[in-house]
Amino acid sequence: MKRFVQCAVLAVLFGSLTLLTGCWNYKEVENHYIVSGMAVDEGTQGHRYHMTFEVLDLAGSGQNGEMKGKLFESEGDTIAEAVDNASKLGDKELYYSDCKVIVFSREIAEDGLTPVLDWLNRDPKPRITVQAFVSGEKTAGELFRAGSTSAGGGQQASQQSNGQQQGGVISIEIANSMEAISTGGRSQQMHIYDVDNVLLGQGRDLALPLLKKSGKQNNPVEVNGTAVFRGDRYVGEINDQLSQDYLLAMSSVENSVMVVGENPSERNLSLLIHKSSVSVDPEVSGSKISMKVKVKLQCSFDEENSERNYLLDLGVDKIENYADSTVKTRIARVVQQMQTQFGSDIFGFGRRIYQEKPNEWKKLKASWPQKFRTVSVDVEPEVTIINAEFAHPKGYT
Repeated sequence: MKRFVQCAVLAVLFGSLTLLTGCWNYKEVENHYIVSGMAVDEGTQGHRYHMTFEVLDLAGSGQNGEMKGKLFESEGDTIAEAVDNASKLGDKELYYSDCKVIVFSREIAEDGLTPVLDWLNRDPKPRITVQAFVSGEKTAGELFRAGSTSAGGGQQASQQSNGQQQGGVISIEIANSMEAISTGGRSQQMHIYDVDNVLLGQGRDLALPLLKKSGKQNNPVEVNGTAVFRGDRYVGEINDQLSQDYLLAMSSVENSVMVVGENPSERNLSLLIHKSSVSVDPEVSGSKISMKVKVKLQCSFDEENSERNYLLDLGVDKIENYADSTVKTRIARVVQQMQTQFGSDIFGFGRRIYQEKPNEWKKLKASWPQKFRTVSVDVEPEVTIINAEFAHPKGYT
């Protein structure tokens, strides 16, 4: 009996070895072009879409390890058709699982993102961790040419220009830059799954980072501003400063510097934000809708850019009051911009009503874009300087 058990165990072990032969779907990297970024523009050759694909050219990379990129372009009446047409242009298969970014032109975004997002959500080739952007330039594809001195221009490039060599890989530079500035409170990463969460949910409008050419050789493309949507359609944009105000209202400003002063014209005290939290309490009474936005920030006293000893003259409490006033002013101005110019609830005030007062939301949902413009927003800031015992006045010894 004992020998039988031993034989049975050995049979199971040897049988298992046949299942451990490696990755079943392993792909040789040298047989593929790794797509690092995609851009979607309106078609120029009788098709609905014109797509630009930036790929890693491993064979053309420098000896010092610097990665090189290639561009492929194709068109189609659907995203899937354009992707399929792109696969016929090179001598290697395009591999999408490591794609970092996708950029939409403003024209595509104005028509609505829902159709172009469908392929990204259905097809197994790309992942929903791809970061989404809107181009602040005339086209989306030209951003991938921003670092190239030899590439042809714009959407008018012919199909024969596919596979053109360029310098560094813009998509990877964008992704790395976004990682840095999102932790510094200058912009907010929006992956495809984040976009889905907004568009498939209720009571919140979409906002995406805006990409523009910087004119710099080492970092030719930068995040500068925010694209504002109503539903899935682009309706306009806000500048970099208002974008930071928006992030302050969304609790996305950790490791960010906030400059304050005794009044708005004086900006000489810097506070480093370490932790932030925002809570929104909706109130609905008949036709009157109000939002109480409570913002809590924990900061350290980071700089006193003045000959005056503010910390000694005023004390920590007074500087906290200045910071409270700054937070209130900044959030109020971006809310007003959204209400008066766009009617776009990028803050998710409607979603808070949906979550907290679902019966009221049923009555408001259909007319929310108009109702949002009349919402009364009360900002209650609470800024705390947490290193007061170490924030010594000038001349301290």
